[in-house]
Amino acid sequence: MSLPTPTDQSYVLVTGAAAGIGAELARQLATRGHNLLLVDRQGDRLDLLAAGLSERHGVDVATRACDLTVKRQRDALISLVRRDPRALVGLCNNAGIFSLGRFDELPLERELEMVQVNAVAVHHLTGALLPGMVERGEGAILNTASLAANQPLPELATYAATKAFVHAFSESIHAELAGTGVSCTSLQPNATTTDLAINAGLEHESGLIPSFVWASAESVARTGIEGMVHGRRAVVPGVANRIVVGPLGRYLPRGIGLPVVRMAISSGRRLQRRPRPPGTRSR
Repeated sequence: MSLPTPTDQSYVLVTGAAAGIGAELARQLATRGHNLLLVDRQGDRLDLLAAGLSERHGVDVATRACDLTVKRQRDALISLVRRDPRALVGLCNNAGIFSLGRFDELPLERELEMVQVNAVAVHHLTGALLPGMVERGEGAILNTASLAANQPLPELATYAATKAFVHAFSESIHAELAGTGVSCTSLQPNATTTDLAINAGLEHESGLIPSFVWASAESVARTGIEGMVHGRRAVVPGVANRIVVGPLGRYLPRGIGLPVVRMAISSGRRLQRRPRPPGTRSR
């Protein structure tokens, strides 16, 4: 076991906690009795979630509005954790952003923000907070990667690259931590029913993904927490993703996979843009 049994003097930090997988991580950790520190840009949504979890489960839930693209704000969050007399026994680096399109046609500022949130913040928070866990000899880190980490994806270039970093980083750290009582788990969901695509303005494109690979945020969070509890190196939610999608991305030759993926994404986007006959509805 890696994620310790909750106590009054311990807590878990969850980033990207205002909605989606992060909110489900918070709910399920609270159900298990863990005190929480919830972090997101959207402080008002955090406060509503925290109040409900505290009332329902009798745990202490603190919130922190933080823009993880800004190093100064990450430093302030780290200082807050270090000043807390309680033990940080869990860190869920879950915050992430997403975009779709040709890299040269996308706003560069948004792509740079994605690197900061998806990769740099994960690296920064893990590097700053992991030593305390190792010193105490207990703790678990969960880094939300993606099955996109296993295959370069045209039109998802930055997203796939950042998730590849998170996955490789997490697995490497996990191996280094052997025997310390601390683990680092890479969570690799596929398509998940969250606001990620909607926030990126890609709700139509999300309809291109086959229904059998979709997972609920609840099931993804459950898989991630079980991975933390048991100290797993990597976990993939969903039987179809574990058996078909994940291995396909890892073992399909790049020379075949890259043009096929690019063709599929481009064709699907063209179909989504076609005018619909009167009376039809989008998905």
